[in-house]
Amino acid sequence: MDQGYKIYGTPEVQSLLQKNNLKFESIDYTPLTELMHEKKLDWLINIPDTYNENKSMYPLRRSSVDLGVPLTTNKEIAIFTTAALRRLKEGQISLKIKSYRDYF
Repeated sequence: MDQGYKIYGTPEVQSLLQKNNLKFESIDYTPLTELMHEKKLDWLINIPDTYNENKSMYPLRRSSVDLGVPLTTNKEIAIFTTAALRRLKEGQISLKIKSYRDYF
């Protein structure tokens, strides 16, 4: 489902994105870091694989933290967040700013 977001897919996730019929732009690791430096990347999903970690993954996560790009490293949180973004875009939920006092 196209929600209007631009998705970049590194080699490890391209088959998963294709399987789920998601439009994406193929990209390698170095350009992703450049996009972060240029403030053109809004969110990085990078799920570490303890047993099969690519040597480019840790520097990518480190750059995300250093440059203030939101980073998700947990599969379940990534699924939950993308579902919430979809619901927000479809108007099923809304974000209303409330005063801190409204909660007490």
